[in-house]
Amino acid sequence: MLDTHQYVMMAEMAGTEQSLEAYMSFIDGLAQEIATVAQYVEVFVGEWSLFNSYAVGTDTKGGINPTQEEFSSNRSLTKSELEEVYQTLWRASITAWNQGAGHMYWTYKLSIDTINEPAWYGWDSWDASRSMAKNWIDPRF
Repeated sequence: MLDTHQYVMMAEMAGTEQSLEAYMSFIDGLAQEIATVAQYVEVFVGEWSLFNSYAVGTDTKGGINPTQEEFSSNRSLTKSELEEVYQTLWRASITAWNQGAGHMYWTYKLSIDTINEPAWYGWDSWDASRSMAKNWIDPRF
């Protein structure tokens, strides 16, 4: 079995535009790659999350965290816009990862205080429990 780790922020590191449409195209490409490789060996996406700079509101340079570099959010999405972005990425990701043998979200519970430490804004998307509570993901999908 091949264990692969797939993150939207990898698209950013490769220069992909920070937009929902560009992320969807990136995920579609990953789905095709997984389906191709799965013809020869089982593929399991052992790590993934919904984290992306578009939703965070600032270029995180592919997921560099605020302890490594200071970021200032230059825009923020509304609650409904965040739900749309994350739900769309969730559905596309699940569909892509299901081209293989399965997947595992990065973590159920993140120990970062994203409320009292504003530099961590947007990092809730690494946390499945917070993402479910915010209606960003539907575990039934």
